[in-house]
Amino acid sequence: MITRRKILQSTFSFVVTIWFLPCIQVDAWNDRTHMLIAYLAFMELTPEQQDEIHVLLKNHPHYERFLLKDKPDECPESLWVFMRAAIWPDFVNTDEYRAEYHRRPWHFVNIPYRPNASDRTMADPELPFYSPNILTALDENSDILSEGYTSTTRKAIAISWLLHLFGDVHQPLHCINLYSDRFPNGDQGGNRIAVRDGENLTKLHSFWDNILGEEKSLASIRKSALEIINENVIRDNGDRCKWSTWAKQSHDLALKHVYLEGEQPLVEWQPEFQSSSVADHVPKITENYRKEGIEVAKRQVFLASKRLASHLATR
Repeated sequence: MITRRKILQSTFSFVVTIWFLPCIQVDAWNDRTHMLIAYLAFMELTPEQQDEIHVLLKNHPHYERFLLKDKPDECPESLWVFMRAAIWPDFVNTDEYRAEYHRRPWHFVNIPYRPNASDRTMADPELPFYSPNILTALDENSDILSEGYTSTTRKAIAISWLLHLFGDVHQPLHCINLYSDRFPNGDQGGNRIAVRDGENLTKLHSFWDNILGEEKSLASIRKSALEIINENVIRDNGDRCKWSTWAKQSHDLALKHVYLEGEQPLVEWQPEFQSSSVADHVPKITENYRKEGIEVAKRQVFLASKRLASHLATR
């Protein structure tokens, strides 16, 4: 169990929708949120488990170039590289590394939402999703980590993906795709919907990615971790659940708290919004919407970290 003292002392498609096309989602929780999840998960592991994972991560092809980069003097190397490994899958989403290391479809699963449908009931999570997706990726990387004959380099990469994907599957907009007359091919998990955040125009998906802030210093992450622990008393047996159950939970949260059960106004994102704040018809994020969103995000971060730590402890 994580305690206040421990934190302070540490230095650190379904078959029924087989016809729909996969949407192109790239954004995820931002670096801060992924690192926060990893921080919390690391604190759940025993010192022996922490060391074992650290030894494995030393075989990562980008250990020196990325995982160890910018390590604060006061942060243990094992903690820092664990946190940095959680954002490595986004680091390799560049021309230099994309072909070899990045897997775009692994970040999400398109569970459909049709706000205008007479029957809004989603398919049972037991049914297969469009593949590949985050669920098949969780299976694949978990298997790699458990295989005795797999190279330590592949296992280090697999751990990095698991650290990242446990976060993504708990981001509500990574488990939903809205279909309507305006979005016949889906809204790409909110990436095609515009909202006004204060004076800034942004995508609905981006708003949720950054809802817990963007500061990623160790001190800031440590402070947020303590706040989340104090606010969340959750006895979760989610480690025994299937990934699809977690995805369905995230989908339901998106339905309720992101799309407001169909009440959230939908304005399509336009390229010109990138350089302009003049769009009076774009709905503004209300303080109540933001407040509830922050609470949802904090709980999802907490759940993701607990489930991640439990999963790594059994590999």
